[in-house]
This record gives sequence, structure tokens and C-alpha cells, in this order.
Amino acid sequence: PQNYFKDKKVLELGCGCGLPGIVLNTLGASVTLTDSSEEVLKLADQIIEINELSNISTMNLDWSTKDVPKINFHVIVACDVMYVPDAMGPLVSLLEKVSDEKSEIYFAFGRNRFGLTKFFDCIDGLFTSTEITDENLDPVFSSCDITVLRLSKSKSVNRKRKLKDDHKKNDNTKKERFD
Repeated sequence: PQNYFKDKKVLELGCGCGLPGIVLNTLGASVTLTDSSEEVLKLADQIIEINELSNISTMNLDWSTKDVPKINFHVIVACDVMYVPDAMGPLVSLLEKVSDEKSEIYFAFGRNRFGLTKFFDCIDGLFTSTEITDENLDPVFSSCDITVLRLSKSKSVNRKRKLKDDHKKNDNTKKERFD
């Protein structure tokens, strides 16, 4: 629907040049573009300045940081971030911190999906995922080698159980290392 993104708070993870976030900004969203590379963020800042955009900012964000401000975003987007399996755990932990049960979370990825199995392992019990089928994507802007997922936070009971189980696994792993 027209004006759907108007006044929504949007977070783009691993923004690169920030194209998805910039598009959402032109549709009325207030956008925060994030990346862990200062060089990438400088490029995004230049693009914002050249295009005279407002209500859009950049922020350096390492997914493994513990100091993430508790801001629940209405929409979270990430494109081509599935290529490093070891980054999937910190990515999912970050999603837990910046979303709530009403947040819409979208991931798009192509051939660089080396971390996909790890990603699904990490979201199990915390988020549900649904693949957006081709008939629900714009025929002009979709591609057969691009997958789009929509994530939603699982119910509170499931999340608490998953976090408790993970905590137990971590405790057992620590004990095994010291035994």
C-alpha cells in the first residue's frame, strides 16, 4: 500500500552502499544504515549527501558488540549477509536486541549463502522464517537466483526456552573444555 513505510523506523544491516535503505527512505521511512566498515559508511554518507536525503543516517555496527542501543525497529533489512558462517550467531543475537514481535525482518541473498545452514540453526526457536515466493515479488525487480526471507520473532515462551537451552549448551561446552 502507498505510504506503507511512511514514518517507520528501518534498520539496514551490512548496508554496503545502502541501496535498500535508501529506497525505503524515499518511500517515507526513517532509516539507519549500518556496517562495520568505516570506508563503506563514508561511501553511504556521500551517497546520502549527493542525493540530499533526510531522515537517514549511518552507524558503525559490529554484530558482535554488546553495546547495542535497545531500539526496536519496525522494519529490518539485510542483503547478501549470509556468506560468513561464523557471523550468523552474532547476527541473530543482534536481531534479538533490535526487534520485537511486531518487527518485520527481511533477508535477501543470492549465491553467497555459505552461512545459511548456520543461520537457520541460530534462528531455530527464536524466529520463524518464511520464503517470499516469486509470485509475491515484483516481476521486474526479482531474480530466480535471489531468495527473500521474512522473519518474525517466535512467541516469548519459545524464545525463553531456546535461550535457556543455548545457555545450558554453553555451560556444558565450558565444562567439557576444562575437564
